[in-house]
Amino acid sequence: MKVRAICLEVFAELSEKEFRELKELGVLNGMLRFSSNVTGETDYSIPIEFRFMRSQKEQLVVEQSPRKVYFGRANNISFKINKHFYEKVEENGTYGDRFYGAEGKLIIQVKDR
Repeated sequence: MKVRAICLEVFAELSEKEFRELKELGVLNGMLRFSSNVTGETDYSIPIEFRFMRSQKEQLVVEQSPRKVYFGRANNISFKINKHFYEKVEENGTYGDRFYGAEGKLIIQVKDR
């Protein structure tokens, strides 16, 4: 899994196996390579998880800890996707949605699809 971000634009590339495991196990852990135009810092890592939340109403819910810090300063970040989001990635090989209002964007792509 490769996950990188520039500010609030997050791009995740998963292998077929990782994508299946997300649905089967419900969680996939990794590291986000983060760069910022705001702070000028580049390439530092933040622990992340992707969660498959089948019955979640919203397509994408993003939670970070601590809650009230700049996204790039979070100790960890959780991206929770619902069944609809997962199925769109499955159908098209890639799919994305906005978070934090319209400020952030997550795109998940399955490699070699």
